[in-house]
Amino acid sequence: MDMDKIKEQIQALKEKLLTLFAQIKKKKSKKEENDKESAPQAENTPKNDSPNLLEKAVPFIKKVPINTNKKQRVMLLSGIIGLILLVVVWIIWSHINQSRQATAYIMQQLRAKPAITQVLGANVQAVERGNGDFKLSDQTGELHIPVKGQLSTGILSVSLNQGVFEKITLRRNNGQSIDILQAEKQAEAEAKKQAALKARQDALSQNFEQAVQAMRNDNYTDAIPKFEQAVAANYRLADASEYLGIIYSQQGDYNKCIHNFKTYLTFNENNAKVYYQLAYCYLQRYDTNNALIYLEKSCQLDNQQACQAASQIKKQQAAFKQQVQDAE
Repeated sequence: MDMDKIKEQIQALKEKLLTLFAQIKKKKSKKEENDKESAPQAENTPKNDSPNLLEKAVPFIKKVPINTNKKQRVMLLSGIIGLILLVVVWIIWSHINQSRQATAYIMQQLRAKPAITQVLGANVQAVERGNGDFKLSDQTGELHIPVKGQLSTGILSVSLNQGVFEKITLRRNNGQSIDILQAEKQAEAEAKKQAALKARQDALSQNFEQAVQAMRNDNYTDAIPKFEQAVAANYRLADASEYLGIIYSQQGDYNKCIHNFKTYLTFNENNAKVYYQLAYCYLQRYDTNNALIYLEKSCQLDNQQACQAASQIKKQQAAFKQQVQDAE
């Protein structure tokens, strides 16, 4: 190989290497400009601490001499090749390091989500670094991370935009796919629904207790609408109906008294006292036949007062029939 060809090869290597470094530096400068324009990094976002080999390598390449002897040329070529390998290793290491940092950052965010624990179990860990195109600088991109937990293992596919999760999907080893982000939204909706139901139950409970207290104070004007609200909401319907039956009985509204006591008896057919009170409301309407029916039911439940009242009504009915027969 003559001297001119060797010089041409060295010069070509220099130019290729400088071109490669210039491209890398250009991309890096552009990325830094974009990072400055984008939003500031979150406090917990890992920083890239990769060594800057370009600034050290370029001046060295520019100073490489062309006119050298054979031994120097061999050493020069070996150095250039070694430097190229070093740059390639640095690029690969930088990519792996960024991937590890991105994986650590995303896993930190995921562990804070209850849906992840529900699907994967406790102690969720990344089996290895994730693969994908994810930029820590603006927390945007997609990453696929092999993970394992106490309940399940698989690959998490995660997509973020400016730090906001747009997709979280788990593909289990058995082939089953779970949309964790959707499951999380459903869980949040269910939690809101349960919170609203609890608030409603608490309000109904407070309303009912106020009605009972008003009834004890003979304040029927406040008690009746509150008990009616409980009935309309189907809240403690049996108790509210019994209390309304008592109130309407004392107020002389026997139609409502009968209605509410009958509603109560659909829930509890073994209350001798309510049967007796219902019979009283019928008697106040001069309906002795229905009154006798409910007095006998109360009597069957060992209410001796009802037994005596039923016996008395039967005697009166028998005496009345006898008077009718005698008159004929």
